[in-house]
Amino acid sequence: MKLPKYIYVRIITVSILAVLCLALSYNKIVASFSTKEIPKPNVDSLLVVLDAKIDTALFNFGVKEYWIKKTETEIPNSSKKRITRTVSLATGISQTLINKQLHELARNYNCEPFATQDLKKLVLSMQMKNEGIIVEQIKLTTTSNLPSPPKSKVSIAEKKVVKKNVVPKNKKKRN
Repeated sequence: MKLPKYIYVRIITVSILAVLCLALSYNKIVASFSTKEIPKPNVDSLLVVLDAKIDTALFNFGVKEYWIKKTETEIPNSSKKRITRTVSLATGISQTLINKQLHELARNYNCEPFATQDLKKLVLSMQMKNEGIIVEQIKLTTTSNLPSPPKSKVSIAEKKVVKKNVVPKNKKKRN
């Protein structure tokens, strides 16, 4: 007696699925026997590195060191310290780009970022929480009495190169 072709296809499909289920369950059983714990990094050392990275990020945006007022305060019922920065920005520096960069930094160092912006006063306030405790507060204020950062000479040069290489559609290149 010969079986129809669709029965063979079903038998092969069921056997492949059974092998896959066995392989997945085997991996789960082996993984459950592995009891090695990954050591957690020291939170205090991470926060020190985060603090330095925040300063570096601000300097990369053209913020001068004397525009930053930095204070440390003790957090009640915690061994951590809260760092508060009040940063004055020149009108040419984007609060939004700095906010984006600081959000990425916070997430990379296991902190939860939260920001609010007051458009009338041109103030952006940001907080970074670690384990439910605010460890960083940054207040960015745009003021008109600070010198704007100079425009990058590289971007001006790149624009000139791009303009030279563009050929109008009406004109053909001569060989």
